[in-house]
Amino acid sequence: MLHSKELGNYLIQEEVFHSQKTIIYSAKNKKNDQRVILKLYNEEVINQSEVARYEYEFTILKRLNIEGISKPLSLEYI
Repeated sequence: MLHSKELGNYLIQEEVFHSQKTIIYSAKNKKNDQRVILKLYNEEVINQSEVARYEYEFTILKRLNIEGISKPLSLEYI
């Protein structure tokens, strides 16, 4: 578990998931104290087509309006 690690405008609270390609954290936005989930990819392992897939995933999730599915707030490159 992580405590008080900063990443860009976010304060990491806990690692939720970790694989070879991605890490998912629960965090808080330092500007507005909003709780968020951060999905990061490992630049050493991931290729350009997988980056495009993450961008496409973001676009699709942003358009969905289904109860129970989290809506992405932004796609940021930190």
